[in-house]
Formats: sequence, structure tokens, C-alpha cells
Amino acid sequence: MSAVPLHAEATADPQTVHWVVPSGSVQVLGEVVAAPGDLGGLLADGTLRTVTVRATGIDIVLADGCAWREYGARVGASLAQALLEPAGWRAQREVGADDELRAAVDEVLEGPAGDYIRSHGGYAEVISAHDGRVELRLSGTCSHCPAAGITLHERLEGEIRALAPGLRELTAHETPGARERVLLSIGRRRAG
Repeated sequence: MSAVPLHAEATADPQTVHWVVPSGSVQVLGEVVAAPGDLGGLLADGTLRTVTVRATGIDIVLADGCAWREYGARVGASLAQALLEPAGWRAQREVGADDELRAAVDEVLEGPAGDYIRSHGGYAEVISAHDGRVELRLSGTCSHCPAAGITLHERLEGEIRALAPGLRELTAHETPGARERVLLSIGRRRAG
């Protein structure tokens, strides 16, 4: 098996590093209770406070008193090795279809499509992701933009569907206020 590409990104918390890995590299989501090899050993001996798999990568938090300049190379090498054994990862709870759908939506909203929305003064947040249906709430400039439907269709729907082929419906609502209106509702297209 070939190496899984990864790279480290600093976060606002000096004890936490976000490791960007390709989506689906690990078949769990959430806080990890066991990992293969040395990464699992670092977690078990308390060197690592937490390892959390997210849609956009893996957050690793060092224990208090540990520094990344001391442990960074070892953690990176251990993570690279552990990614070669995807079946050896265990999370606190089982991941279901709704979790995978939510992770796909989060990944899209945290990536370039979300950057595009934010660059125009807008914001999209997930209300729910359940049974193949996703509801988003739009705020900022998106909540009254006449092009919001196009953005959702051209930027979000396709990217979400690529990560979560089971997407059945994407619905977006304006920011709550005196009048709430559904801006867009896209159902699964039928092959014709």
C-alpha cells in the first residue's frame, strides 16, 4: 500500500495540529480511542491528549507539558504509518450514514465552496443532515442574495454529492427573522 499524503497545519491552540489527509483515509469519525502502531501507543501512554478524525483531516492534541518541536516528527511518522492500516482505527462511537453525510457537508463548507461564500460576506451553516436530506441556513449577504440558488446548485450540491452520493435533497433557508423563506430545494435528479 502506498503512503497517504498528509501535511500539518497550525491551529489557534499551540497544543493542537490539524493534519490534512484525503477524505476517507480513515473509516471513522470523531474522537479516536485506538489507533494502529506507535500512534496508538502515544495515545495510550498519554503523550497525545486526543486524536479526532474530522471531515477535513485529523486533529491531534498533545498532552500538557509536551511540545510539538519535541514530538512533531514522531507524531507525523506515526500518523503516516497508522494511515496505512485504516481497519486498525476505532472511534468512541459507530459512524452511520447521517454522520458521513454531515462530514461531507462540513468538508464542502470548510473548503473552497465555503471560502467562496465567505468571500462575498455570506455564511452557510448546517441545520440538519439526516436520511439523505441536508438543510442549510444562510446568513450575511447570502440571506438576501438573488444568486444564492445558483451558488448552492453550482458550488455546493455537486461537491456534496461527489462526497456523499446518497444526497437526496439540499434545502437552504434564510436567516430566521420576521419571515423565513426557503431559498432553494434541490432533489435528486433522475436520469432521463
